[in-house]
Amino acid sequence: MTPPTGYNADSQMIAPVTHKDGIPMVASPSPTADGPTSSAKSRVLPASFYDDYLSDVAKRYLPSPIRKVIGISRTPGMLSLFAGLPAPETFPFQQITMTVGHPDVTDRDKSTTLTLDGEALAEALQYGDTPGMPKFVDWLCGLQERYHGRKLDGEGWSLSVGCGSQDVLSKAFSALLDEGDSVLVEAPVYAGVTPIFSLLKCYSAEVSTDSEGILADDLERVLQNWPKDKRRPKLLYTVP
Repeated sequence: MTPPTGYNADSQMIAPVTHKDGIPMVASPSPTADGPTSSAKSRVLPASFYDDYLSDVAKRYLPSPIRKVIGISRTPGMLSLFAGLPAPETFPFQQITMTVGHPDVTDRDKSTTLTLDGEALAEALQYGDTPGMPKFVDWLCGLQERYHGRKLDGEGWSLSVGCGSQDVLSKAFSALLDEGDSVLVEAPVYAGVTPIFSLLKCYSAEVSTDSEGILADDLERVLQNWPKDKRRPKLLYTVP
């Protein structure tokens, strides 16, 4: 993965990261996904910045009361009966070993053996936090800060791990779209999103693409001829 503009190959700051959208800039430490920190400038957005983008359903969501007490139930020496967490010593697996292939195609003949046991295995088998396993979520947040300049504190965003693309897409669209909203989709479109838009009763308009992605001329045509009885599009779904 290539470091963003403003960093050298060692993730050292070589030039300020700037934005031209009027969002205030603040200097803050930007932790890497796996180690040291470097000084970077990030956007600081209030939580209210996202209000116009969220659906009414998303605004009505409340935190799970069970998830709120999971942290308390993990207090050493406490025997909690509230959240229904099974005792780790009753788990049937004591160790899991897996062989993982190299991510680069040219090195597919190489592999690494990983072993999961002890506390790490118990955490993987136990009921967990709604956003995902804390260490994994923290690592992903660090990845966002390092490569996208997003500051977790003060920007009004968080990160949640899903169970696959369909699960995450469904949750994302439900969080952004209200019934009757309009969306722009590329043509051809990933077939998996069509039932989600139908369930939400959204109007979708296709925009032509070529090998480089969406055609700007066709996007302009679609917007200029937008049906008067349909809401203006709230989002564009595309695969970069």
